[in-house]
Amino acid sequence: MSQAGLGSAGRSLSRPLSVRAVLFDLDGTLVDSAPDLTFAANKMLSALGYPPVNCSQVKGFGAVMV
Repeated sequence: MSQAGLGSAGRSLSRPLSVRAVLFDLDGTLVDSAPDLTFAANKMLSALGYPPVNCSQVKGFGAVMV
């Protein structure tokens, strides 16, 4: 998983977080999240006994299908 995907897991904030915006990047314009999504999908597939998928297979799903 990329460093960006690790976030602040396991750490608590010292003060309340004021969220001013939430962004959704459905087409990969801001961040190429396909490698992280592929990693997550393969962890799930492995746990369920299914074969892994490659990044191009994962990129075939998402906003394009909506």
